[in-house]
Amino acid sequence: MLVANTKPGGSQTAVTAKLTEFAKAENMDKLLSNVSGRRTRELARTGQYFLLAIVLSFVFMYMVLAAQFESFIHPVTILLTLPLAIPFGILSLLVTGQTVNIFSGLGLLLLFGVVKKNAILQIDHTNGLRKQGMERHDAIIQANRDRLRPILMTTIALVAGMTPLVLSSGPARAPTDRSACW
Repeated sequence: MLVANTKPGGSQTAVTAKLTEFAKAENMDKLLSNVSGRRTRELARTGQYFLLAIVLSFVFMYMVLAAQFESFIHPVTILLTLPLAIPFGILSLLVTGQTVNIFSGLGLLLLFGVVKKNAILQIDHTNGLRKQGMERHDAIIQANRDRLRPILMTTIALVAGMTPLVLSSGPARAPTDRSACW
């Protein structure tokens, strides 16, 4: 039996993939097996549930936004902004040298919330200006000018509030009980 933990900053997914690749390359005897530990199985299951949560959140957001805007097209416009946030979230992980894990996934969901809130502010204000008789292009430009300050204020406040969590480094100790490892 081989029991191991990843080193700090290491990726459990990468280690598991290398071990599986090694086991296949060695053509191990049928009596030997490559069985992943409990944490590895839970990581895979968590990834599947996380993707399901994202899909269901898109469906739920669409339904709520369609009811609020009383339109089928405005929620699509708002939700189209969310895939644009993904490359910037990944870029942020690369720049800071972080790995993809459950915490970065939760951060991506938080980013989705901020981006969606900003889109709602802009579209709602644009619709209000259009109802007052302003032309589409002028309404879009004016709404973006009017909503830039509140969007920046809330985003900067959120980033400032999360900065201590990102910069902190708490104690990270390996479990002393072997059963807790797997």
